[in-house]
Amino acid sequence: MMRYFVSTHDEGRTAPVAIDCVCEDGTSQICGHSLAQISERYPNVIILTTEEFQLLQEATCCTDPVGITAEKFNEMLEVLPPMKWRGGGNSESFMMSEFMTGRITGIYCRIGTKYYSFLGVCTLTHDEIIAKCCKVSGCGSSLSQSIPAVR
Repeated sequence: MMRYFVSTHDEGRTAPVAIDCVCEDGTSQICGHSLAQISERYPNVIILTTEEFQLLQEATCCTDPVGITAEKFNEMLEVLPPMKWRGGGNSESFMMSEFMTGRITGIYCRIGTKYYSFLGVCTLTHDEIIAKCCKVSGCGSSLSQSIPAVR
């Protein structure tokens, strides 16, 4: 099981950063430093497994949906090929194909004439995206039905 030295936050940064891998003897892979030595440079360092690091990143970096303009929605749709573009009826959603970090990417959603964006995990379904945006906008749950992929 891979483990990492992780800096949980620093001046001007709140997202966790993996500093180095932890060797079997507890030292860093690159410099051979101990946790105590690394703590001198990174006072908020902890040791995490890959899964723990991923969950911490997601808890720290994922955001709530915020309203955006139709122009911003369309701009982001046209920047890169969209990932998991779903739509039809009164809603659509897509994800950016470039990721911010780990499994976190920009997610965009349209419900009727309202548009939203947020940072979230790439495993969210269209229904989950709609539900998350509906919590912000107060729209009805009838929009959270499965919608076929846009081709």
